[in-house]
Amino acid sequence: GNFYNGGEARTLGAEFFATINIIKSIGLQSKLRLPITISYTYTNAEFLSSFESNFESWGDVYTGYEFPYLAKHQLSSRLSAHYKNFEFHLNSKYNSTMRAQAGDGEINSVENIPAYLILDCAAKYHISENISVNLNIQNLTNKAYVVALRPAGLRPGLPRIIQFGINANL
Repeated sequence: GNFYNGGEARTLGAEFFATINIIKSIGLQSKLRLPITISYTYTNAEFLSSFESNFESWGDVYTGYEFPYLAKHQLSSRLSAHYKNFEFHLNSKYNSTMRAQAGDGEINSVENIPAYLILDCAAKYHISENISVNLNIQNLTNKAYVVALRPAGLRPGLPRIIQFGINANL
């Protein structure tokens, strides 16, 4: 609920997004669809002014310091298979190393949020036009990873979560 003034800042970046259906791309006609989606984001953000801050993630900031909690590289992908009433999706998400406090140069071990790669999957079967059953698994490999160091210490990412559901469109 608090607001903090970060002074002047510059954010530069680039994004790439592509989807292709493998079956169609090699010239085959089939009821099977195998789309692949890839998304990449590069972000470089830095403060352009120096200031003292009471905000824990900033601390004392000097011109040229990088933003905290902003991964320079983010990559996600999705491999899907669709056949008749069945769908399957395998998703991946990668975040590069981040710093937990504004700074420059190498990230020290106290402020380092390590890079991580997480895999999720989902399966869905359409019983009818209006009813389907689905199974979702987040963090398929049950990888332990860090998403934040504040407030009050280390914050882990989600453990493996398995969800089963029935969807009905009435």
